[in-house]
Amino acid sequence: MIKNSHRTNNTWPRLNVYTDNKHIKDCTSVICKANQFYKPPYNTTYFVYSTDGTRLSTLLKQDGVIDRGEENLNFELVPTSLVDHITKVTCQQMNYEPIADIKINLYVNEDIERGTFLKLSKPPKSLPDGFTISPLSDKHVELLERQNKLPFTPNFGQTLKFFKHLAVFDGNQKPVAWVIQKEYGDLGYAYTDPDFRRFDFFTILATSLGMEIMQMDEPTIGIINVGLSAPVIAISKIGMIQVKDFEMTRLCLQKKGSHSHQAHLKSNI
Repeated sequence: MIKNSHRTNNTWPRLNVYTDNKHIKDCTSVICKANQFYKPPYNTTYFVYSTDGTRLSTLLKQDGVIDRGEENLNFELVPTSLVDHITKVTCQQMNYEPIADIKINLYVNEDIERGTFLKLSKPPKSLPDGFTISPLSDKHVELLERQNKLPFTPNFGQTLKFFKHLAVFDGNQKPVAWVIQKEYGDLGYAYTDPDFRRFDFFTILATSLGMEIMQMDEPTIGIINVGLSAPVIAISKIGMIQVKDFEMTRLCLQKKGSHSHQAHLKSNI
C-alpha cells in the first residue's frame, strides 16, 4: 500500500502514515490512514500492522491518528492477532462498537519460504470469436458501481487511473467481464456477466493481469473472505496458493448508539 502510494506521489491512495518510531529499524507498528478510500460513510480506512500489540495500542491513542469524530471506522487487512488491541482502544476509550469482523485469507503466487515467484498457469483457452481484451476507462465507472457487491463503494475512478485492469469486451464494445488490481496489490473487484460465465473469462483475465504484475517483479495477490469457495477455485486455476497460518480481518466499527449503516453493512456481507 505504501509503495503504491509512493509511486503516485501520494496522489492515490492518499495516505497518512504513522509509526511508533521514526527509525525504521526500531519500528514495530505502522498505521496507514487512507483518506476517501471508499465513498461515504467510510471516509477513512485504516491499514494496520504491528509486531507489538502494546506499542500499537499506544500509537492508536495518539492525537490525530484515529479520526474520532467519524461515525464509522474501517480497518482493513488487519492480522487477527491485533484485533483485540484495536477494539480495546476504539471501543473502551473512543466510544465505538464493532458491527462486523470479516475473516480474510491471503493467496499469493510467491513461494514465501524460498522468496521466489511461482509460475502462473497459462490461460486454458483463447477468447471466443467476437470478444477482445483491453483495459477499462473512466467511462466504465458507473457500470462498476452498479455491479459492485461490496458493502462499501470504492473510488473506482481513482483505481482505474493508477492501477492495472483488464476487461473482456463483446462485439458491441461492452465490457462483460473484468479484473482490477486493487490499491494493496490484490486482484479484486472481479465480475463476469452471468450470461458469459461458461467461457471462464476470469481465468483468462487474471492470468493476463497477473503476468503484467509479475513483469514488475511483484507477486500476484488474492484476498478472499473465509468461507467463499468459488473465488478460491477460480484463483487456484491460475496457480495461486494460500498463505498458511496467516489470517486477516476487516473490522468495521460504529459510534455507540448509531445504527445508520449497520443494517446495510450486515445485509451486504
